[in-house]
Amino acid sequence: MRMSLHDSPHTSVDDPSRIDASPFGPADEVARLLEVTEARMSALREALENSERRLQSVVDALPIGIAVVGGDRRVIASNPVAQALIPDCAPGDILLTEDDREMADGMDTVVRVANGTRRINLRSQAIAWDDSTAFLVVVEEAEDMVTGRRLRRSGATARPIATPAVPAIFAPVVDLATGRVAGVIAKPAESTDVTGPALQRIIARAAGVLAEWSADRHVSEQPFVMVSAPGAIGDRGLPPFVEAVIRRAGAPRNRLWLRIPEHEAAAGGELAREALAELRRAGVRTALERFGGGASGMDALQTLPVDGVVLDEALVGSGDWTVIQTAMSVARHLGLVPFASGVEDDAMATRLRALGCRNGEGALYGDGVGPKEAAALVGQRVTEPILEAVGDSPA
Repeated sequence: MRMSLHDSPHTSVDDPSRIDASPFGPADEVARLLEVTEARMSALREALENSERRLQSVVDALPIGIAVVGGDRRVIASNPVAQALIPDCAPGDILLTEDDREMADGMDTVVRVANGTRRINLRSQAIAWDDSTAFLVVVEEAEDMVTGRRLRRSGATARPIATPAVPAIFAPVVDLATGRVAGVIAKPAESTDVTGPALQRIIARAAGVLAEWSADRHVSEQPFVMVSAPGAIGDRGLPPFVEAVIRRAGAPRNRLWLRIPEHEAAAGGELAREALAELRRAGVRTALERFGGGASGMDALQTLPVDGVVLDEALVGSGDWTVIQTAMSVARHLGLVPFASGVEDDAMATRLRALGCRNGEGALYGDGVGPKEAAALVGQRVTEPILEAVGDSPA
């Protein structure tokens, strides 16, 4: 008689012939159950896939946020999600778009939260509203500029607008005395200067990773993150933006550095001094980039509220150690933290260290990596070039 798994045989250990080959039952019964189980699993997987497709269709049909807006951008009606995401989106408010255009059918536009930490892509569609034309505004994507996270409708139709994504990479800045990565330079993945909204994206991302990397470290071990900021002198909106993203990210203020091109600071006069002072009040530190080219005299440098200098890459690469020593003497006299860009080999790093330059960056240490790889480098000793490396900053 065949025994089923549902049978309850009273097998005696004294009768080996009564013991099944498998503790779970005869082999053919186990095989049959496995086939049934696999069939049920396949059916379950198919049901789950169908459920996910149905759920996604519901999600796609529900915009993140919607509002009805007049041609003059005055909000007529809006749902709670839109009001939570978009500033000035309650009925009666004026929708503040990035380009201040009047609404139009099929228009893609961007609104920016006042402190600059969020960016929202919208698409408008003309509709009839009380015998007049209004526009149904749909939130297609909301981006947190500090974390880089995006909330996006699947199948959303909005295209990247005005400011395309600027992926950031992080190049190491090494403490020349210890050989360890003390900080990084946040820069665009493509070698190009960024200004305006694109620069704000890099700064916001730098503040985000700085907060993440500093969270569980003693204050003495917290890294710094530097960002090259061309055009910052003339951007009066940059200091409040920087202050807002630092507060939003929860980053240590004095570990975020902005690098200002020396020639911009030298030519900026009183405007430059005011802009640098505002950045200092916002809590960040500033350094003159491409220092040593002779753009600034001693008198001008003494009046600029900056915290450091970055020796010009061309100067460092020239091997003119007399001029480099003079530039280092000026930095020491003014109490500025010195950095050197363009460090290509150990001999160069040794000479710079002997002259009192504490921080170095360049081909010797690598060009730039993503945030996860960069986080693993902070505090580590550099024994060979870091392919796609990390940035620059002082302790």
